[in-house]
Amino acid sequence: MRLPIKPLCEQKRVRSDGTSMIFLQYCYDAEHKSFLSTEIPIPPEFWTRQQLCVKETLPSDYGNFEKINDDIDRQLNHAGDLINLAKRQGIAEIGAYVKEKYNPKLNLNLLAAADFQLKSGYALQGSFLLIQISSDQMKQPPAGLYFLSFP
Repeated sequence: MRLPIKPLCEQKRVRSDGTSMIFLQYCYDAEHKSFLSTEIPIPPEFWTRQQLCVKETLPSDYGNFEKINDDIDRQLNHAGDLINLAKRQGIAEIGAYVKEKYNPKLNLNLLAAADFQLKSGYALQGSFLLIQISSDQMKQPPAGLYFLSFP
């Protein structure tokens, strides 16, 4: 399934230092969008709107264009995984959930474990959640699958 999410670096969002943040635009329905910051600033003239990536001519002061493009791809996958997690958990307001929870360094396994008792604005539909947690992410053994039930 293709997710309605794409990277953007817009001229209209230029900061005082001449750079613009690269955002992930998530269109969660026909009328609503969320902008998720990748925390990657570049001058917008080095962004290709057609290919949705950083140009090879990016000055090295802003970083290596290949590494930045790889990081954008990683974050796109990361955001897609967060959206899919929200769908699997039955979150009613996926757009608000993704906007609140997204962070380029977010650990989805830890988020799933922490959010299994979803509070306030998000509605959990269903009574079970399957979480896979690896021991290196939790800093404690054992790794494996955990089956949680909700009252």
